[in-house]
Amino acid sequence: MTNKIENGWERFFVFVSLCVFVFDYNKNSFAANIFQRCWPHWQSCRSLPLPTDFPNSYAYTTLFAGVLVILCFSFWAVVSNKKNFYLGGLWALTLFKLFFFFIWRFQDEHNFVMFHLLPTLAFLINKDNRIFAAQVIWGISYFLAGIVKISDGWIVGTYFSNLELGLPFVPLALVPLATNFMFFAETLMGWTLLSRKWGRSTFWFWTFFHIYSAILVGFYYPIRCLAMLWVLFLPHLKPDFKLENAAPRKLNLGTILLISFLVLLHMVPFGYDEEPRWTLRFQGYGFHMFDANYQCVTKMNYTQDSKIKNFKSEVSKSRFRCSPALALEDAKNLCESTKNAVSLSIIKSVNGSPFYKIVDLKDACNVKFSLFGTNDWINNYPVRVEGYPTPNAVAGVKKLAINASIISDRPSLKLSPLQNVLTEYLKMIQAFYFLFWIFVIIYMTKKYYNSVKKLE
Repeated sequence: MTNKIENGWERFFVFVSLCVFVFDYNKNSFAANIFQRCWPHWQSCRSLPLPTDFPNSYAYTTLFAGVLVILCFSFWAVVSNKKNFYLGGLWALTLFKLFFFFIWRFQDEHNFVMFHLLPTLAFLINKDNRIFAAQVIWGISYFLAGIVKISDGWIVGTYFSNLELGLPFVPLALVPLATNFMFFAETLMGWTLLSRKWGRSTFWFWTFFHIYSAILVGFYYPIRCLAMLWVLFLPHLKPDFKLENAAPRKLNLGTILLISFLVLLHMVPFGYDEEPRWTLRFQGYGFHMFDANYQCVTKMNYTQDSKIKNFKSEVSKSRFRCSPALALEDAKNLCESTKNAVSLSIIKSVNGSPFYKIVDLKDACNVKFSLFGTNDWINNYPVRVEGYPTPNAVAGVKKLAINASIISDRPSLKLSPLQNVLTEYLKMIQAFYFLFWIFVIIYMTKKYYNSVKKLE
């Protein structure tokens, strides 16, 4: 039987998780005129339309009123120590969140959602030791984010050196050192969170990291990460903390399958002969924040009321991924609303590369995006240069003169001497980093199973 401290810790986790649910659902609870985009794994999502599509209807807000009832009920159950009730409420909210964000619509907020959803799922699944499972999945989340760093944007540092303001408080010459350090930090220091020896110092490192990241991404993302980090690892502040009669630190089959599925999702892109930042085939299926510095121009032409109309979007903020699949979804929405052909073109720059045209469709209405198959309509290895990027910002819109463009006719971004050396050996470094990442997960898996044998 678990002791009162462990039970209190679980209740505290549920309380914090519920607070993050409030944080998430508040943003989405009143969103009229949502443009419904479908995930690649369910292209027929419009067969289950969003309630906002119903004219003069309170259906959407009524749905979230129901969610609010479950939230209030769950908070009451936590305060009243009604374990079955607050676990039931947490299950209901978690399953709705899975459905809302990963089936019903694709709104490109998966990273924000996953950093809360995964530890909560592990907590619910691993019923014999809920906190331990949530701790493991949280550490693995950092580890999985590390695989994104195996790219030129992080190894050469061009993601941040191409920004107008660079990396906050880091001299331009030291940017590649800082970005390469983050690969090793995420690959190793997610695991050391679980260590009694290194847990305390790692806890403070990630606390500082998330506070620092607020400079780049604002308040919304770091606060959810800090909430999960602190509720799961606060006992590291007392190295002598120990739960008496605590359940064995073991993961059940469901939790192991969840972890295996996540690792597989992050490795699958390496099995395709394509540049993943161009195609963004698996966007939304892993931790891909700051995967690359993007700039793009999207154009759509269509006929409505016997008049030719043009849509053009120029986005220079680095975190806007310029996804061909999402642009195709927007074009299909226009196809349905106008009942006419819609042309689609995308011109894109990645990590300071020249602009290339990666999509050029005369009629996008009958084109499909395949998650695992061939997408011939995306030019994966373009060669014709359409122009060059200039320094951009992490977020916000580039201030341009009237009729100006984010595309320049001549290169303006330059590499430092260290970046030139790293570019020369980029393929070799990428291969080493990937093998190192694989070695770490094999080593930690073996270490875990050895520790389980000792418990048996």
